This record gives sequence, structure tokens and C-alpha cells, in this order.
Amino acid sequence: MRYLIILVCTPILQYGTAQLFRYITPESAMLTKTGAFLMQYIKIFLQQFVSVCIPVLILFRKKKYFPRDEFTVAKPGYYFRCIWLGFLLQFIGIAVNLPISVALQTFGFSPPSSLSVAKNALQFMMQTLVVCLTPAVFEEVLFRRIIFDSIRKYSVKTAIFLSALFFAMAHLDFYNFGATFFIGLMLGLLRAKGAPLILCVITHFFVNFTASILNLLLQHDFIASLFSQYSVLLYILAAVFFMLSFPKKMASENEIVHQSAESYLKKLFCHPLFYLYITIFFIIGVKNI
Repeated sequence: MRYLIILVCTPILQYGTAQLFRYITPESAMLTKTGAFLMQYIKIFLQQFVSVCIPVLILFRKKKYFPRDEFTVAKPGYYFRCIWLGFLLQFIGIAVNLPISVALQTFGFSPPSSLSVAKNALQFMMQTLVVCLTPAVFEEVLFRRIIFDSIRKYSVKTAIFLSALFFAMAHLDFYNFGATFFIGLMLGLLRAKGAPLILCVITHFFVNFTASILNLLLQHDFIASLFSQYSVLLYILAAVFFMLSFPKKMASENEIVHQSAESYLKKLFCHPLFYLYITIFFIIGVKNI
């Protein structure tokens, strides 16, 4: 369960990287709007790289993260299907998360501040790289390649659930917990259906990319008004098309000898890092709302 070390270290390293970056870079008031935008996304990229990529490489340095079979796709059409699934997942995630967001707003909590909106092509490319691509790669390696694959030998269902739970908790965001948990479940289910890692990365990327495009479009009052009026219909259509598009099986897999899920859960619930991770999630998650 070495992945628990990464999960516990991730928020600590994120915070440390942010503080160091703040110390060595100029004050935002001294920067132009473009400079402040670039600094914001450079900081986010460094936080992701330091808190996820480096620990993974250190702890699992002997593991092959991208063997050939992780790029072998049974049907080329699956690439386009995963793009479509990623697009739909973003809208379904918003719908799934609505009860949580409404409940938090009812109790006086406000939504977290969104990232700066790109104003030109360069800023949009920077945003796509940092907010869409790098999380898709880093997080899929950790949650669907390392965590999911290490649990699936005990139980595929347990692997889907726990990898999604850890994925949602890693975002340290109560407000969007429902969306990230549901998206994690679907990515885990995709993996369980035989999807190689590259397809999980593509799906994850287009979930994030759709959010970026939607955030950009909703800056216009006319589009925001249309979205508000027809959002329920959009969510229903997204759910229907998602169920129709989700593959039954994407690739043949080697037979896996399943061990006892109970034995794995017993070890997990007896591990102190598991409870430390839950504590960190609640402390930072509450602070973020």
C-alpha cells in the first residue's frame, strides 16, 4: 500500500510548493495580467509535478507505467468514443454534483473561486496543458494504473470504488466531491472493461477540456442564459447518450486470480496512513469551502 504514502504526501507537497513559489516569484501586483495568468498556471503545474509525478517515480521506479499494451487499442474507434464519453461525463458530473452544491449554498457556503479565464490563444494553450493534460496523465497513472491495478487482484468492484474515492478525496474539494467521485467511478469502470491507460487519459483529458471550454463560453451572458434554461434537458441527454455509448468490453484481459477483498480491506482499515489521509481531506476540504 505504498500509494497511501503518495496520497498523504500530495497535499503537503502541494502546500509546500505553493509557499516556495510565492517566496521566489514577484508579487502579483507587480505583474501584468498576462504575467499573473502565466504565473498562476506555472504554479499549478509545479504543484502537480512535485506532489504526484515525482513521488510516483520515486516509490514505483521499477514499475513500467506505459508498457506497449497500455497503448494497444482493440478498435481505433475507441479513441473517438472516449473523446465523446469525456465530453458527456463533464455534464453528468455537474448534474450529479448539484445536490451537494445546493446543500452547501443553503448553509451559506459559496462556490470555490474559478481559475482565470484565458484571454488569448497563448493563455488557452497554457490552460489546456496545465488544467487538462497534465492532470489527465499524472492522475490516471496514479489512480487507474497504480491504485486500481493494485486493488483489482482482490476485487474489481472494490478497485473501482476505492480508486474513485481516493481520486475524489485527492482533489480536497467538498464542493465538487460528487462530480469527481462519479467521474472516478466511470474511469475505473472503463478500466475494468479492459481500457488501456491511454484511453483513460483521453477520457480524463476531455472531461477537463470540456470544463475549460464551458467556463470560457459561460462568460457570455447569452450562452449563460441558454445554459441555465436548458441545463436539465442537457443533463438528461448527456446521461442517455453516455449509457448508449459506454462500451461493454474494450479488450480481452489476462485472467486475474482474485484474492479476498476482505483481507485487503482489513489491511487498509488497519493502516494508520489511511486515517491520516481522511483527516487531511476533512481539514483541508472544510477549509476550502
